[in-house]
Order: sequence, then C-alpha cells, then structure tokens
Amino acid sequence: MTRFMQKTEYADVVQPQFLRSLLHHHCHTLYGTEYGFADMVSPGQSPDQTLERYRAQVPVRPYRHFEPYIER
Repeated sequence: MTRFMQKTEYADVVQPQFLRSLLHHHCHTLYGTEYGFADMVSPGQSPDQTLERYRAQVPVRPYRHFEPYIER
C-alpha cells in the first residue's frame, strides 16, 4: 500500500491534527489574531476540541472576504 493510501485510512485522526498545526503556525497573523487561533491551540486542547472551536469561531466565507488579507 502506498504512503498516501495509508494516510487516508486515518484521515479522521490526521485532519484535526493538521488543522491544529496550521492554526499554530498562523496564530500570529492578522487573520489568526482576529479569529483567536492561539486560543484554539492552547495547551490542554485536544485536536477534536480545536476542530470544534474552529468551527464555532471561524465562519465559512466567500473568497472576497479574504482579498484584503491577501493583498496586504
């Protein structure tokens, strides 16, 4: 089995961990600060808790919402 296929077997575990690493990496950006990414990855938070907080705190937005962040 390929490495990619092995990783897809555990997507339900890997994806919340990956989200947590992205939030940690971007918590000091303007967008991360505005939406409280640092609080989502605070010590003691499980990847599942991080995912639930992300869903609650960061609304789904159209592309035009992100344009000001991209054009900076």
